[in-house]
Amino acid sequence: MNEINSNNGAYMKEALELARNAGSEGEIPVGAVVVRDGVIVGKGGNRREIDSDPTAHAEICAIRDACRSLGDWRLDGCDLYVTLEPCTMCRAAASAARIRRVVYAAQITGERDAAVCELVKDDNPEDVKTAEKLLGGAFGSMRRRERPHRLKREFFERDAAIVARDIVGKTLVLKLPDGRILRNAVLSAEAVSDEDFISLNEAFARRLRGKGGTVSVTPYKGKDLALFVSASVKGEPQAVVIPGVSELFYEFGTGKNFNGSDVATSDEIWFEDD
Repeated sequence: MNEINSNNGAYMKEALELARNAGSEGEIPVGAVVVRDGVIVGKGGNRREIDSDPTAHAEICAIRDACRSLGDWRLDGCDLYVTLEPCTMCRAAASAARIRRVVYAAQITGERDAAVCELVKDDNPEDVKTAEKLLGGAFGSMRRRERPHRLKREFFERDAAIVARDIVGKTLVLKLPDGRILRNAVLSAEAVSDEDFISLNEAFARRLRGKGGTVSVTPYKGKDLALFVSASVKGEPQAVVIPGVSELFYEFGTGKNFNGSDVATSDEIWFEDD
């Protein structure tokens, strides 16, 4: 196990607080969080008794929460922090979710549930053949399917003109409060330099001078709402503007609640590869 630093310790403290909450509700006090790029994207505490669900371990709940937040079952690049060494089920779930690393606090000192169900192979050849055919066709189709991937920070840490060129054809994704996912293709984009910010609101300009991937929603050139995404090149703060997003953002009212969001880590707004 690699050593963990002080930031990792903060994640474990959050997991411990979730464990305390679970214990106060009559559950075994275990808590877990999922972290990506330094941001907690999923939280969970034991809920077996509350939900009458044998799979509702803290780790499973945190993984489910992270998948909902990120809109994907693949948690590549994520780490799981849990207050108790994971059981076999939770380790398998973490692996299935492609979690990079699991960090746990307390180690198992006693016996866990020892009951093991009997595993019986169906000996009906027709059933086996049908099942294999279904799986073979599905796996073949899935391998050929293009999978969407969130654009990472490196995409936005380039010259704004290059980002504007490359972002056309990508997909802007918004997650609504009710859980619905909206996807909209980026049809046009243009670069704006730091000089252009002089005529903009100073607070807005500061927001776009940060790390690449910071967003702001505001009218552009007196027209409909546009989405600004910061592009970061050392010594040369820039941004990319995506015009004509009024209809999309009106789902959220004015869209101001997105201001300052980071598309590399946000669970409400991000971009996917085409």
